[in-house]
Order: sequence, then structure tokens, then C-alpha cells
Amino acid sequence: MQANRYKVTQIWAGDKGIADDQFRLPPVVLRFDGAGYSFVRSPDGIIYLTNEKFILKTNENTKSSTILQYLKAGEYWKGIGLSNERLYGIAWTPNGDVLFIMDKHGNVLHQYNIESSDNRKRHLHGTPPLWVAASQQGTLYVAGFGSDTEKYMVRPAVLQRLDSRGRLQMRWTGITGAAMDDKGRVYVSGWQNRNGELRAARFPTELDKRYWRLIGVDRRGYFYWHKNSKLKASDCFVLSSSWIARSDMNGRLDWQIELNGPTGVLAKYDPCLSVYLGWGGQWIEVDWEGIIRVFGINQDTVSRSVGLYQLDMEHSK
Repeated sequence: MQANRYKVTQIWAGDKGIADDQFRLPPVVLRFDGAGYSFVRSPDGIIYLTNEKFILKTNENTKSSTILQYLKAGEYWKGIGLSNERLYGIAWTPNGDVLFIMDKHGNVLHQYNIESSDNRKRHLHGTPPLWVAASQQGTLYVAGFGSDTEKYMVRPAVLQRLDSRGRLQMRWTGITGAAMDDKGRVYVSGWQNRNGELRAARFPTELDKRYWRLIGVDRRGYFYWHKNSKLKASDCFVLSSSWIARSDMNGRLDWQIELNGPTGVLAKYDPCLSVYLGWGGQWIEVDWEGIIRVFGINQDTVSRSVGLYQLDMEHSK
């Protein structure tokens, strides 16, 4: 079965104003590595989205939104995870990263400094936004994934395991992508060793490992992959495209499709000023039902709008 089209539905539209209580984005957000501001979704349709200052709670059914958590000046959110009615936020502070454990309303239940085995405060590896996955027991897996901004190749990252109190327990290097299934099992790409904890996702032979990375796994055992690619370039113009693919547990490719519109294409017209025109998908999440959601940005020379979008694949045999 091959996916040749998809339907885009907007779930949430961000504020366009600049007041302190509006969920606006900092001036520098568009990057070719596919990393933007991360979000997670609960089974009941509640989405939690971070920018540098806020956590925004939005209901995709009622379209209502509430800002939950502010950070102090000089601090910012690096990543967010969700499990068992608990929200896990990792924030950067000058004295080291901090783990916030919150309820679904954003009330802080516990707050811990991220510490290494020798009890020293530290900052986690990885450029924000961080991928954060939480098991039912509160174990966290954290990594910063991306791709080279010139060649669009995936960058090996450090995957870190934290306990429920923010203490660093384990590190794995050379990981290019990761996903947690509904049983709490962690699958990775770019790493083939087996130690009983991480599982190497079988890579489809049709995809190039230099550019594709794992981003999700659903209940049926399908893996989801993502890449960015350069379509066109000159002294004053760069066009970047985004792709998603799905394969089964045995590595057989089910489909791959190029994203466009509000979910996939970035056009950089002035590399010196970093001015982007067009749409660009900045963060992609695949839930356990296989539903794909993208945080998209539209930027022109005078304004920017942001939104969350759901992709529904249409298949043809």
C-alpha cells in the first residue's frame, strides 16, 4: 500500500500578538534541522506545547487553550514528556537543568535538579528541543535530535536515562532517533548493540540511513521515519523539504511521502538575515494510534503565524 496524498487539519492556531500573556515565539525559531518547539498529546485530546517561556495546554476537541507554567527570567524549557497523568518538563537554568513533575493542570508536584551519579548538578546533552519519553514507572529517556544544516544528514546524539528524581543513570551514544511504544519499550535508530533495554528498529533498505531517523512506533508495530532534504539552492535561495515514511517491524517499507504546505517546506531567501518565506514543519509527533501531528510555522517578511496540524494519510493500492 502506498500513501500518495494526505489531508491537513489545523488543530490549534497560535497568538499573533506580542503581549506577555500570549503564546508567542521568540524571533529565532526556524531551523533546517526540523527542530522547533516540542509538544505532547494525552489520549483524551489534550496537547501540551512549549516555547521558551510557557507551557501551553490546549484541547483539540474544544479548541480552548490555557497557559500553565511561566519560567523565571534567564530560564527556558528544553523539552516536555507525558505519562500516567503526569507532565514532565525539563528546564534550563544557569545552575543546571531542572526536572519539573506536574499534574495535567500544570501544578508542580515535585522539582528536582538534574544530577549525575556523583550528585553534581548538570545540563543534559543535546540541543533543544529535547525528545522526552516517560515510562509508567517515571523513568525518563531524553535526547536532542537533529540533522546537519548543510548536508541534511542526521546527527548522532546522546540518549540519556533519568530516574524519577532527575538522577542520570545511563547514557548511550550514536543514537540518531528514538521512540517509545505503549508498553514503555524504547526503540532507536543508528545503534545496533543490544543490552536488553534498547531495541534497534529495523531500518528499511529503501531509505538512506544518513538522512532518515526514527520518530515513532504505533500499537500495530509500524515504525515512522523522518528526513529533511535540500531541493534547491543558490546564493540567495534555499528550499528545504521534509519527508515521512512508515515501515513494518521487519523493515518492509509501507509508504513514504513528501510533506508540503504548512507541514513541510521552508524557503530561506536571505541566508545572512535568516529570513524565511513559506511554510515549515518544525516538530513531528506520532502517537500510538499512528496519527501524525506537526507543529508548523508560516513566515513572511512582515509576520509569522504558528499552528498544530494533523495529517491523515490517504492510501491507494
